[in-house]
Amino acid sequence: MRTTILFTFCLLSPLLTSAADIYVNNSGQSGTHSTITAAIAAASPGDNIYISPYGSYTEDLTIDKDLSLISAVSGTAFNVIGTLTINSIPNMLVKIIGASFTGNFTANTGSAGLNTKSQIYLIESAFRNVTGKDYVEMHVLFCKKESMGVTIDHGEIKGCLISGVLIGDTPDVGIGDTVLIIGNKCSRISWSNDDSYFIIANNFIHTTQYAAFQVSKDYSTTTNLNLFQNNTIIIDIPSAVGYERGFLFYDPNLGIEFYNNIIINNSSDGNGYYFNSSPNFTLNWFNNLFFNFSLSFQNTSNSSQYSWMYSTSINNDDATVFNLSDIDSLGRCFNTTYALDKGYPSLNHYDIDLTPNDRGAYGGPYSIDNYHNTAAGKARVYDLDMPFEIWNGQTPQVKAKAVHTK
Repeated sequence: MRTTILFTFCLLSPLLTSAADIYVNNSGQSGTHSTITAAIAAASPGDNIYISPYGSYTEDLTIDKDLSLISAVSGTAFNVIGTLTINSIPNMLVKIIGASFTGNFTANTGSAGLNTKSQIYLIESAFRNVTGKDYVEMHVLFCKKESMGVTIDHGEIKGCLISGVLIGDTPDVGIGDTVLIIGNKCSRISWSNDDSYFIIANNFIHTTQYAAFQVSKDYSTTTNLNLFQNNTIIIDIPSAVGYERGFLFYDPNLGIEFYNNIIINNSSDGNGYYFNSSPNFTLNWFNNLFFNFSLSFQNTSNSSQYSWMYSTSINNDDATVFNLSDIDSLGRCFNTTYALDKGYPSLNHYDIDLTPNDRGAYGGPYSIDNYHNTAAGKARVYDLDMPFEIWNGQTPQVKAKAVHTK
């Protein structure tokens, strides 16, 4: 049966039709500014600043109004030797597209508030490190710099190739929003936030030093569960590191559903978890694949005394049938017996090819392949809404948001 798929794209185009276009070219070309600082000073709120990527700009930049900084040449980043600081104002909108900075990016709270959070987009850009503080909603999309760490309190991180993710704990007022960490390639994800829920999906986490996933605070209760789904995790840590083998939990009031993940421990120690002290949480495991990975719970003082403090449901988990050779360097799984089209059946998820979803990062509605496929002419989709159920004779409608095409 031939199936028609309808796509709806919402482009990140400027919201104000009256916005002016300002150009920066350090060659002295007529009608342009020679520095980005001068262009920012001359710009009105909502303007677009297009920056020539040929040559570099030695500047520390500060933005305190609605602006877009955009590379003037598609697919080529403009280069800044310096830092970028955002001082937020209520309901601020700033977009940085196609930038490469040698220094850090920092988005400060400024005068933004709980109901007037600033919206900051970093798209296909690189910095030493990225930090978004309280009342700043960060959208970090398709940023690729393997040494770059990203720290945010609210927002989303999607389609990035970075060193690690830290979700922080400000403003500490129990906002109750959801942070999305989807389709990234990184070495670790650390959660220290009691203001938000999370969906962590379709990431490829390859750790050689730290725990792949660490939780020290959580906003949810045991009846409102966070989602950790369709991730591929390879743990490759020397024995000298100690307990940091896979997952660390420090005093969380926590509820998580783990399902359709592939977890391979390539280290000598197969311990799965470590607890610092008495947690109160629920972990539900569904349809995960493990190799050389123990589900035992470890603690430095007395691991057995904590066994009654958690409830775990393990269903259809395969612990001995999978191995490292089933995963390639991109996190793609080739195991047709236990991974491909073998996602948890009652969830009714589908892959982007409308087949039953795979386990691991390439399965389900947020497939990592959707975020890292850079084929020419394809839109950079960052928010995909797949149908969870498909019936014969139905025309599925797939909704997505895209930033631009290459």
